[in-house]
Amino acid sequence: MHISPQEYLLYLQYLGLAIVLEAVFAAAYLHSTPNAELRLTREGNTACALSFGGALIGFSLPLAASIRQSVQLVDFILWGVVAAVIQIALYHITTPHHQKRQPRTRQ
Repeated sequence: MHISPQEYLLYLQYLGLAIVLEAVFAAAYLHSTPNAELRLTREGNTACALSFGGALIGFSLPLAASIRQSVQLVDFILWGVVAAVIQIALYHITTPHHQKRQPRTRQ
């Protein structure tokens, strides 16, 4: 199997953008949730670690699908942003009672 330099460059562009989109999603998710997931994970809170890991995997799946189906890099970025917005919005829609009842633990 031969990969041309153009295909390799395109692969690296998609990979780099996927890493950036994943990092931006992680930062937005951590900022929008009421808990300090990273601090709680470091303190040994397994449920918090699983929740954050699940969110990252849940974002990675539509991101991978958009890589496979996109025609251009802009198309991929657009669908990545849409996936992030939908996932964070659904988090807030499905957990409103938890956010009202739970005091904010972020410091």
